[in-house]
Amino acid sequence: MIRWKKDQTDSQKQNGLLVSIGILCIAIGILLNRPLLFVVAAFIFAFVVLNMTFAKVAGQKLFLQNKKQTLSMFPGDQVKVQLVIYNHSKIPIQNGKLTFSTTSELEETSFKIESKLGNETRNALPLSIPNTSEVKVNFSFLAKHRGMTKLTKLNYTFPNMFGFDFISLVPSQVYDTELLVFPEAKQVSGVEELISKAFGNNRALVSPFEDVLEAIGTRDYVSSDSLQRVHWKASAKTQKLQTKVFERKWDMSWTVVVNVASYSRLDNAYMSKKLEDYISVATYLCYKATEIGFPIELHINIKSPGSYGYFRTERGEGDNHLKMLLNLLARIKKQEMLFTITHVMYRINQHLADHRNIIFVGDKHDSTITYLNEWKKKGVQVFHIQQEDENYWIEKI
Repeated sequence: MIRWKKDQTDSQKQNGLLVSIGILCIAIGILLNRPLLFVVAAFIFAFVVLNMTFAKVAGQKLFLQNKKQTLSMFPGDQVKVQLVIYNHSKIPIQNGKLTFSTTSELEETSFKIESKLGNETRNALPLSIPNTSEVKVNFSFLAKHRGMTKLTKLNYTFPNMFGFDFISLVPSQVYDTELLVFPEAKQVSGVEELISKAFGNNRALVSPFEDVLEAIGTRDYVSSDSLQRVHWKASAKTQKLQTKVFERKWDMSWTVVVNVASYSRLDNAYMSKKLEDYISVATYLCYKATEIGFPIELHINIKSPGSYGYFRTERGEGDNHLKMLLNLLARIKKQEMLFTITHVMYRINQHLADHRNIIFVGDKHDSTITYLNEWKKKGVQVFHIQQEDENYWIEKI
């Protein structure tokens, strides 16, 4: 629950002017012996007192419910947001106006648009609040495109009942409801054939790779078996040579590296105009990995607080991991600071044994090409997302 506070009021100038008029009436009444002017002055002073009193107490006991929540949606979805305002005062507020701003990710469809400026839309609606009441205001938003936004610049303005000015209130804290629009996925052809055949941690019925640290049983010894695989305790117990059987595993995990930078002729990096396309491609890969059941992790060359210094997720799988990835992708803004892609590649290279399938999305810089070729020579399966018009496909390097 947050309190509303006064933002601005013009009553001080108005009251000063009225007090001056009242004093003038008294002075003229004394000089010209006009008692009626004393009555006028008394009415003016009474009006000023009422004006100041109302301006002071109005909105003092007005509160806004502030539930910290994130409402997630996809482009084209409609979402309802409820604003709850409590008036614990015995003074009603009449003929008020509630205004708020949103960015272009959403479009409010219930109330009129007051103004548009760049990426920001300001909406307004009439709102009166009875005394000692709870008022619920329902908004309906249409998700337009990927991004995160909040209801910002909340403002409640109402006329002073005993004056000609308006009283303006704003919340004393940030309204914490987030509206998150997940990115759309752009289909990438050929991903279905991307099945790793490198040793890793995923169990498989058929695989050329065995985990020698994870024995799952024994079988009868044959002449082609190595003596190092003989299970001597089991052999002594059965009085017959037994060979260890190990768990067969493949590495089915994907490491997706997204380079959101483009480069000038002078090799200066700037945010790519294809940012939304790259995010949509990464979104498709996240969906596909989750559908197949492969672990996936993301590396994006955008600065982020933390030990790595850039956007990086841990490897994971399943619906909860997918939701976390979509959440991260939805929050990326065009104004983000870039992280050098070379440093991202260097960090991956330090632990290359953990990355057996690397999918590169975005422009290939000279330094990235060097790393990709080196990784290929070391046995890593390296892929690059290709594009022609609106078509995307995956190609092995």
